[in-house]
Amino acid sequence: MLWAVALPAAAFARARPSTPWAGRVASAAVYVAGAVVCHQRAERSFALAGVALPACARCTGIYTGAAAAAAILLTTSTRRSSSRSGLISGHVRAFACLAVSPTALTVAYEWSSARATSNIVRLLAGMPIGLLVAWLVMRSARPLAQSE
Repeated sequence: MLWAVALPAAAFARARPSTPWAGRVASAAVYVAGAVVCHQRAERSFALAGVALPACARCTGIYTGAAAAAAILLTTSTRRSSSRSGLISGHVRAFACLAVSPTALTVAYEWSSARATSNIVRLLAGMPIGLLVAWLVMRSARPLAQSE
C-alpha cells in the first residue's frame, strides 16, 4: 500500500521546486526502484503536475489493485473455513488466467492494430493482476501469522 502512495508522492515531490533535499532523495529512490520493473515511458504514464509517475499506467494499475486488495484483506475477518480455502486454492490457475486476460487483450490489441490504448484502459487492465497477487500473498501469510 505504501508503494501505491509513493508513486504519486514521488512525482509531486519532483514537480515542486521547494521540495526539501530529503524529499528529493526519496523521490529519486522511488524513480530508481520503479525503473527496475517498469519501462517508465512518459507517454504511457500518468502525470502529476506535469511530471510522469515513476511507473507506467499498467504498472500503476497493478500496484493500485494490490493496495486495494491489501486494504480490503486487512480490514476483513481472518477466519476461514478449511473447505472454502481448499476450493479457492484449487482454482488459482483459473483466477490467474482471468486476472491476466485484460492485460493480455490490451497488449494483443496494441500489437495487432499498432494503436495505443489509453492510460485509463491500461490502468484498469492491470488492476486485476495486482488484486490477485496481493490476495494470494496475504492469504498465504495469514496461516503463518495465526500460528505464531
